[in-house]
Amino acid sequence: MVLGTTQATFQVVVNGWAAEVWLDYQAQDSKRQDRRDWSPYDFIGGLSLRSILFTAENRMREVGALVGVVPQIEVADQLFRTITQQDVNRMIPKIWTWSERGEPSNEEWWWKRIPSSGPILEEFTQITNGQATTGNSFIAGQMGAQ
Repeated sequence: MVLGTTQATFQVVVNGWAAEVWLDYQAQDSKRQDRRDWSPYDFIGGLSLRSILFTAENRMREVGALVGVVPQIEVADQLFRTITQQDVNRMIPKIWTWSERGEPSNEEWWWKRIPSSGPILEEFTQITNGQATTGNSFIAGQMGAQ
C-alpha cells in the first residue's frame, strides 16, 4: 500500500496504529511542558492512519488475503476505546476538515472519539473555544521568530 510517496506493508501500518495508540495513552499522563509535545493535530494524524489501515484491511479481505480479525489491531482498538470518549461536542470537525474525501463513514468509529483526559483533551477544548493555538500554528510562530 502507498502512504503518500512511501510504500508500506500492511504490518507496518498495523504497527503504526498500535504505536499511535500507545503514544495517546502515554500523553494522557504527561504534564505538557513543551508546546511541541503531542497535540490534537498529532491525534488526528493517528485517526488518519487508522483510516488508511481500515481501507487496507477491507481491500485485503476482498481479495482473500485476510480472514478474521488481526489481534494486534483488536488490541490497539480496544486500548483506544478505553482511553477515549465519544466526541459529543464534535470537537474534531471544528478543527479538521476532510476535504474531497468527505466525512468518515459510520464504520470509522475512531473519528468520533477524543481523549478522555490529559493535555490533548485540554488542548482540544482550548482550540475549539478559540483560546489556544497548537500544531502548525506553533511551528509557524517559531519559524517567524527566527
